[in-house]
Amino acid sequence: MPWAAARTEHPTPRLTFRANHRNAVLAATRHALIGGPAFALGALVTGPPGRVAAVSGAAALVYAGAAAFGAGWWTWTRFRIIHLFLAARGKLPWRLWAFVEDAHLRQVLRQAGSAWQFRHALLQDHLADAYYLDHLGGRAKLGGPRARLELARLLGERGRIDELRARADQGDGFARSALVGLLREQGKIGEAMAILREQADADNLHAAYGLASLLAEQGLMSELHARAEAGDLFAPQELANLLEAQGRLDELRALADAGVEYAASALGRLLAATGRHEELRTRAEAGEGGAVAALAKVLAEQGRVEELRALSEAGWRMVDRLLADALAAQDRVEEAAAVLRARADDGHRDAADQLIELLIERGRIQALMPVLAEYADPRGPEANIATAERMAALGHVEEAIAFLDARIEAGDQLVALSLAGLLAAQGRVDEAIVVLRTRAHRWNDVAADSQLTRLLAEHGRIEELQAQSDAGSWSATAKLVDLLVEQGRTEDAMEILRGVIARGGIAPFIWQPVNRLVELLIGAGRLDEALALLRRRADADDPYASRELARLLGLEGNADELRARAAAGDASAASELARVLDEQGLTHELRARADAGDPYAARRLGRMS
Repeated sequence: MPWAAARTEHPTPRLTFRANHRNAVLAATRHALIGGPAFALGALVTGPPGRVAAVSGAAALVYAGAAAFGAGWWTWTRFRIIHLFLAARGKLPWRLWAFVEDAHLRQVLRQAGSAWQFRHALLQDHLADAYYLDHLGGRAKLGGPRARLELARLLGERGRIDELRARADQGDGFARSALVGLLREQGKIGEAMAILREQADADNLHAAYGLASLLAEQGLMSELHARAEAGDLFAPQELANLLEAQGRLDELRALADAGVEYAASALGRLLAATGRHEELRTRAEAGEGGAVAALAKVLAEQGRVEELRALSEAGWRMVDRLLADALAAQDRVEEAAAVLRARADDGHRDAADQLIELLIERGRIQALMPVLAEYADPRGPEANIATAERMAALGHVEEAIAFLDARIEAGDQLVALSLAGLLAAQGRVDEAIVVLRTRAHRWNDVAADSQLTRLLAEHGRIEELQAQSDAGSWSATAKLVDLLVEQGRTEDAMEILRGVIARGGIAPFIWQPVNRLVELLIGAGRLDEALALLRRRADADDPYASRELARLLGLEGNADELRARAAAGDASAASELARVLDEQGLTHELRARADAGDPYAARRLGRMS
């Protein structure tokens, strides 16, 4: 929107509103005087004379209304609607001007250009925070879970315990959780427990979990016992962990014998830690899973492979990983691989990963390749790339290349970059280029295109780089331009960029060719050509060019062209003009523009005050 003519009055918010109304009235009058007669003439030529006045009047009203709203009345209308809405809710006084001017006189507000600001940032933050909390409360009443969660979080951070308690009493679970957390921070553990007990007894699982954790944290063993016996889902685990931490074997035994699984696991760990291996073995032989797991760890540490195998053959397959590790530690790699393969064949992905790592570490590459081929698909490309890199790091580069090449043949194109890197490192540049070119062209992969560009440039393959650029690769074009500039062939580089720009750029890198050409032109001292290029593109509604043109005009101090572009509605020019006027000390013009409704000038004035 063009700014009004410069004024010498010191801008105030009231003057800004008057200028807004004046602009709207002038725009409405101008368009009514043009639109009304034009439609009247058309009606006179095409229709009966009696319709001329009605058509002319209707056209004048429509044109005047549209022009007025476009020239500022829509902003004023929105402001007035919001004011009336807030006043009706008691959030603002009806006599708003009198209220804010009084606040200004009392130094609560200060004037910044054509706007009022709170003098104290803390007050502004406090009022904004209160409004935001009120806004969240309204949304929370409508049942929005995100609003309830955010409101509870903010109330908790601000320590507003009464409001949290009120919302919790109304059934807000988020508020209840925040209230419990706040009470714990304040050391009011008993009150927090009371809230959690009430909800846990009402079958609230989240509260039951929180209560069990809090009871264990406070060492309240008797209540944990009671809740475990009453069927609480979380109390047994917390109780077992607490008993284990305190070394209370007898109580753990009692719980384990009563069939509490968590207690059995904790008992097994405690028996192993205290060296009671015979009791551990007895419980394992009785089929207690926690004891089996603890015993297996003891056996693995002691290298007692046959006893581990016996546990596995007895159906405790969870010990297979420990068994494989123990076998591998004794250099019985084939046996370890057989154990892991059997587990992998049962669908355990972790066993397949362990098997592959074992074979790589031990250099059993011949045995590894069929394993990789068998389990590559379920493992996914990321795991396969990591495996290939691990193989290469241990010196098995050719095998890693063969594996990745086979993955590409199987349709896994995501490993292409890794394969190309390995090929290039081995000097097999032509093969690497084929892989990257296929990936870049077939799948439009920007990363592959960039890697291909680097590879071609590193090996001086300029003709192929040129072909890649001609095929629409911006990374190749940019690299080719850089090489030409390094060789002193700046004009050739510029011609390439001009050709790219003439073809409409290279998606998604539309702005980069223009930016690079502008840099080269400025570097060659041809600022006028750079500005001319930017003007053409800015006039064609290129926002990137508009911003860069405004920046360069500002650096040149060309306020006249910035004024003209700002008057034509160029926001970048208006912003840069405000900065230039400030630097040149033209405060009177800056104030006039702010008074006429220029937000950038108003903002700049605000920084000056």
